[in-house]
Amino acid sequence: MKVLFMNRKNCFDVIGGDTIQMVKTKEYLERIYGINIKIGFSEDDIVNYNPNIVHIFNIQTVDETYEYVRLCKKYGKKIVISSIYWDLIYAKIVSAIWSKKLKTFNPKGKLSSLLMRILENDFARNGLISLFKILLRYKERQNIYKIRKIIELADIILPNSDEEAEIIQRHFGTKIKYKVVFNAVDSIFLNDGTHRQIDNSSNIKLLTVGRIESYKNQYNVMRALALLHKKGYNNLSYTLVGKIIDYKYFHFIKKFSEKFKISLSFIEEVDHRSLPSIYKNHHIHVLPSFRESPGLASLEAIASGCFAIVSKYPYAPITSYFSEYLNTLVYICDPFKPTSIADAVENTILAIKQRKSIDLNLNKFEFFWERTAQQTYEAYMCLL
Repeated sequence: MKVLFMNRKNCFDVIGGDTIQMVKTKEYLERIYGINIKIGFSEDDIVNYNPNIVHIFNIQTVDETYEYVRLCKKYGKKIVISSIYWDLIYAKIVSAIWSKKLKTFNPKGKLSSLLMRILENDFARNGLISLFKILLRYKERQNIYKIRKIIELADIILPNSDEEAEIIQRHFGTKIKYKVVFNAVDSIFLNDGTHRQIDNSSNIKLLTVGRIESYKNQYNVMRALALLHKKGYNNLSYTLVGKIIDYKYFHFIKKFSEKFKISLSFIEEVDHRSLPSIYKNHHIHVLPSFRESPGLASLEAIASGCFAIVSKYPYAPITSYFSEYLNTLVYICDPFKPTSIADAVENTILAIKQRKSIDLNLNKFEFFWERTAQQTYEAYMCLL
């Protein structure tokens, strides 16, 4: 079997989750099933390699994916698409609030923080979301048409959860032929993570691994910690690990930590192999993001024997990835509400105080690349 992988042309220059998913899927399909796989970006790659299947990653890079699908139909190739799609409306609203234009108008970020406080109100948030959806559907009508065509022409879609499939069908008003293929974490996170002793006598260490930007929501984590500080939780520290995307947002967070006397530290991007020890040195990984699908850092944290706080649906696919661990290793929150994040942190602290160790049941943890490869291979065999 010959398979051609196709992705956005800059996927190795601007590395994202779609890049990692593509490279890891290729590695494990070749290793376990002996499939011949090439990565390509052009019509010549399709013609010269002459694959049985073309596997395209990411429908949100609309123009490139649409062109790849058109070429596949031209040459009569079977089309598999890893959709990598989620509802971006909440992240787009928050990004607009922290936008460069707004910060130029109000460099201290006070207007942005005021708008974030307004969005804590469900009525205000729902009204703004409804308005945003109307405007976006008009602005992006051409992209909506193209994604519908991509879905219609694909032989099978590989979403990473049933929730993702449901969102695609709802957004584009069409049924899809699909098979769920899970996202996965590297085995390095499981080498020691299946059993971990908890040091519950020291300060509680919180951690967020991920890019430092508004939709990852580090600001509302800080607000939650300030609320807990007022309640007498004075032994909390917070570490950010990741690339700074928005420096003004980062500096606003630093100023906030100084004002409310919150212990904040920052670690630049680190080698991926260093992350397991970082997770193990912290009690809670908190990622109340406005858009995760599912949030690989949260899976890595769980695999490393770390408690995790994640956003509830519709901000992340909770049922597919975290239902097995809810209220034991994983606690959920509303990312728009610091009170909700604070409650999740408080519940996690109570769990930490009551336990001496964490044991991860590997029989129930399905998020290995071997499993991803198996599900992908099954999809290929169905087509052939």
